[in-house]
Amino acid sequence: IHAVNAADGKPLWTFQTGTEVKASPVIAGDRVIVGSYDNGFYGLSAKDGKQVWKVVTAGQVHATAAVSKGLAYISGCDGKLRAVRIADGVQAFEINTGSYTGASPALIDTPAMQRAFFGTFDNDVHAYDLRTKKQMWRWENKARQFPFYSSAAIADGKAVLGGRDKHVHCFDQATGKP
Repeated sequence: IHAVNAADGKPLWTFQTGTEVKASPVIAGDRVIVGSYDNGFYGLSAKDGKQVWKVVTAGQVHATAAVSKGLAYISGCDGKLRAVRIADGVQAFEINTGSYTGASPALIDTPAMQRAFFGTFDNDVHAYDLRTKKQMWRWENKARQFPFYSSAAIADGKAVLGGRDKHVHCFDQATGKP
């Protein structure tokens, strides 16, 4: 992970993980959070790039984290959706999704609801209620067998994802109906 000065492009710091990084870093307050293919999810100091915390997972962390209200959410290659406190790296909770995913979760985090949406390599799309930690719905593409690798987008009561079937899929957020 490299940090550069935005004004002049000069290097500020570098942090080396155990292997390649495919996730995009996310800046959250004074932290840079990023996953690595070394099964680590890192919290770095934005000031100097020093490791503040590391969460070890059972699989590569390909997805870019979604951030809300002090928590970083990652859907991982180990079939888990995790919520990690950005301040100290303590895992708030995890949900076993049973599906390998490289896609970043999209979040709704309002007083009325807390939900996460993401696609998987098992040819399906998942929606979870983050308050109950339960799956709301799961939609499987039975017409074409291709994984969902793009991150979800959410708006106007819909979740939208691109699939490797070369189609864009739109779902009702509450029911999962296309």
